[in-house]
Amino acid sequence: MPQVRDMDWGAGTRQAVAAAFLCGYAGAQVACGWLAGRVGAHRLLGLGLASSGLLALFTPALACMHPCLLVALRVCQGALQGVLHPCMNALWSRWAPPLERNRLMALALSGSYVGSMVALPLSALVARYIGWPAIFYAFGLTGLLWFGAWWWVVKECPERDPSISVEELKYIQSAIGPQDKIYKAVLHPWRKILTSAPVWAVAIAHFAEAWGSHTLLKQLPSFLGDTLNYNEQQVGAMLSLPFFFMAVILQGAGYLADCLQSKEVVTATKVRKLYVCGSFVVESLFVMTAGVLDTPAQVLICLAFAISLQPFGAAALSVNHLDLAPKHSAVLVGVSQTVGSLAGLIGPVVTGLLVQNRSASEWRSVFRTASAVYLVGAAVFGALGSAERQAWAEDPPVVQRENDCNRQAQGRQQRTGAKKATPPPPPPTPPPAVSPAGRQGCGRTDHRKKDCNRSDHGCVVLDLRNLHTLTI
Repeated sequence: MPQVRDMDWGAGTRQAVAAAFLCGYAGAQVACGWLAGRVGAHRLLGLGLASSGLLALFTPALACMHPCLLVALRVCQGALQGVLHPCMNALWSRWAPPLERNRLMALALSGSYVGSMVALPLSALVARYIGWPAIFYAFGLTGLLWFGAWWWVVKECPERDPSISVEELKYIQSAIGPQDKIYKAVLHPWRKILTSAPVWAVAIAHFAEAWGSHTLLKQLPSFLGDTLNYNEQQVGAMLSLPFFFMAVILQGAGYLADCLQSKEVVTATKVRKLYVCGSFVVESLFVMTAGVLDTPAQVLICLAFAISLQPFGAAALSVNHLDLAPKHSAVLVGVSQTVGSLAGLIGPVVTGLLVQNRSASEWRSVFRTASAVYLVGAAVFGALGSAERQAWAEDPPVVQRENDCNRQAQGRQQRTGAKKATPPPPPPTPPPAVSPAGRQGCGRTDHRKKDCNRSDHGCVVLDLRNLHTLTI
C-alpha cells in the first residue's frame, strides 16, 4: 500500500471535516423519509449505504488533494447515510407486529452499538500497523459486500418475500393488515405533523438523548486524554466496553417493553414515558454527580452508569414514531432526527466554549450542561409525550398504485393448495313493473310529455333500451 502522509490540519479544518457529515445527515432526514414512500424503503436504504461505502474508498485520495474536497465528500456521505433511520422505520411498519416492535427495533439498533464496539479498537490497530487509509478501504468494501446481502435477503413487505411461510405471512397480516397496496405517493399532512405536540415531544427528547450521547461518548476521548492522560489505544479499548453493555441492555429493554404491553400491565404511553423520563432523570443525576467528583475513577464510574441507561431511552424513542403514525413514521423520524442532529452540531461549539484550558473543572461544566439538557427533555416528554395513534394518521389521503404484493401472496397460497373461493354470480335483475296508475292514464307509451294535455294522472314512459321506468 502506498504511503499517505498524515494531515497536519488546524483545529478549524478538523472541526469542519467533523461537522460536514452531520450537516449532510441533518439536511437529508426529512427528504429521505419522504423518498422512502416513493421509491421504497428497501431500495433507498440499500442504495444509500452502498453509495456511502463507495465514497469511502475515495476518502484518502481526496484528503490528500484538498480539505475542501474531503468536506464535500463528507457532506455527501452524511446525506446518503441519512436514509438509515427513516427507511428502517418504514420497513418495520410493514414487518413488525405491534407487540413485537420494541424487541425488533432494539435488535436493529444494537447492530450500531456492536459495530462501534468493533470499529473503535480495530481502527486504532489498523491506523498504527497499516496506515489510516486502510480504515476507509476496509469499511468501504464492507459496505459494498453488505449491500449484496441486503438486496438478496430483505424485501419491501412480507408479501414479496418468497421464503416466508404461509403461517408467518398470515400472522403478520392479522397483526398489521395485508399489504395489498404499497403507498407510492402518501400525502403527508405536514401542517398537522408540524403542529402535533407528541411529535415535538419525541423530537425534543431525541435532541436531549443526542446531546447526552455526544457528551458521554463523542467527547469522552477528549475528557480521558485531558484529565487522565490516556493514549489513543487506551481510549479505543475503554470506549468499546460501553457499546458492548449498551447492546446487551438494549435487548433486555426491548423485550421488557413488549412483555409489559402484551400482558397489559401498563399502556404503551406509560411504557414510553417510563423509559424516556426515567432514564433521562437517572442519567442526569449520574452526570451531575460526575461533575462534582474529584477522583478520576469515581468520575468514570458515574459516566459508565449513565451510559448504561441510554438504551432505555433509545428503545422507547425509536419505536414511538410507529406508535403515533405508522404510515408516516419515516417522515416523523426525519423530523426528529433533524432536530436531534442539531445536538451534534451545537454540542462541540458549546464544549469548545466551556473547555478553554482543558482542565477538569471546565469538563465539569460540560457535564452539568448535559445534565440540564436531560432534565428538560424528560420534562417535555413527560408532559406531551404519547404512544396513541394520532387522529390525523388514521385514514391518510393517498394516491395508490396496484403492485404485485397481493398477487404474489395469492400465488404462493395457490401453490400450497390454498385457493381462493370464487364468489357466486349475482342474481339476474327482474324486469321493471309498470305502475298501475300509469295504466289508468291515457295509456300511451310512445309519446312525449307535451303530447299529453291531461294533468290528473301519471303517464308511463318506457325506455326500452335501458328498461327503466320513469313516471312523469
